[in-house]
Amino acid sequence: MLLIVILAALRVFYNLITYRIQSLVNQKDVEIANMRALKNQAELNALHSRINPHFLYNALNSIASLAHLDADRTESMALGLSELFRYAINKDGSTYVTVAEELEMVKKYLDIEKTRFGERLVYDIKADESARDKQIPKFLIQPLVENAVKHGLSMMKDKGVIVVEVKQQQNDLLLEVYDNGPDFPAEPVGGYGLQNLHDTLSLLYGNKASINWVNGTNKHIAVTLKHFFES
Repeated sequence: MLLIVILAALRVFYNLITYRIQSLVNQKDVEIANMRALKNQAELNALHSRINPHFLYNALNSIASLAHLDADRTESMALGLSELFRYAINKDGSTYVTVAEELEMVKKYLDIEKTRFGERLVYDIKADESARDKQIPKFLIQPLVENAVKHGLSMMKDKGVIVVEVKQQQNDLLLEVYDNGPDFPAEPVGGYGLQNLHDTLSLLYGNKASINWVNGTNKHIAVTLKHFFES
């Protein structure tokens, strides 16, 4: 009888110890997950805070040149630049915006560049209605467009055309930027200023995100977010 009581007590003690250990493990898992989330957020904030200095330099030069020629266009360009930086500074701490909001900022960016390039820059922006209200990371499309201007249009003497398209392809989200500039090199991500974008996609989506590019008459670069419409 005594043996049975001892065994029962040991069983209860074992269960208590096991429960305590599992509780500590679960708590540690939560702490690790929180630390990873904070680390990812800090890295994202750092990525968002990086403004291309070449774009800023060119935009300010254009504003200075316009100031003596066209006061209205100068004011419009300065306000557009201000709104773009307010969007980039991200004071409210938000990581995500709607596709429509990101495209509106892309339009402001292209309007600033159009002030620089004039009739040499023609652009069009299209988005499926099913995608416009979806949330995406801030500055997911704009770097693709900036890349098209910097390494496409700026290298051309003739008219440059940029087309931005956001599509739903079954359950995937496709973000595509077409331009008629020179071909991409073998690896445009690192050398073409798209490393920040690559890092953001890796942090948030892992292997569910990809960046691909096509040269030739249908030249474009595309970001694909797999299974995006399933969530």
